[in-house]
Amino acid sequence: VELAAEEGSIEHTSSDVLRVYALLTDRESPLLPALAHPGFSPEERMAVLNDVLAILNLRVTVANFLRVVLEKGRAGMLPLVLDATLRLADAQSGRVRAKVTTAMPLSDGLKESVRQALSASVGKEVIITERVEARVDVERFGRKHGASVMWRRGTRDARLVRACVPALPASPRCARPW
Repeated sequence: VELAAEEGSIEHTSSDVLRVYALLTDRESPLLPALAHPGFSPEERMAVLNDVLAILNLRVTVANFLRVVLEKGRAGMLPLVLDATLRLADAQSGRVRAKVTTAMPLSDGLKESVRQALSASVGKEVIITERVEARVDVERFGRKHGASVMWRRGTRDARLVRACVPALPASPRCARPW
């Protein structure tokens, strides 16, 4: 992240890291199991990584970073390492990421309302990642449609527990709307 800041390429580096992170954490992707599998030799794992890097066409600094992590035998830790890298880049850029989990997809207008409310709350640009859970966990969301919003602030996770989104019916467990 420091190198990207010196080069003035934090946004491009974050974008590359996010692409790799999404690929590694995709449940359908065989990449992480292949890179971390002890049955493959280090050379075979590096060949797999190099093939993926050729397809993704990442910045040289990101590609070399991934190679070093793999050479050090830490492929299983890549999602955590990349998540930490994204947090550092976000902190450097003055933004935070919010994970919004809802029982149904949010409209673009509602998503923007949540983003603006969070931005006002934390005083930074907020990037929202939405996750829809069709099966509602009553303890997590309350009895009606509610939303759980979580964002990273510095190195701590902050959570607006059972936060009510104004356009959704209020959960009986929510004390107040935004």
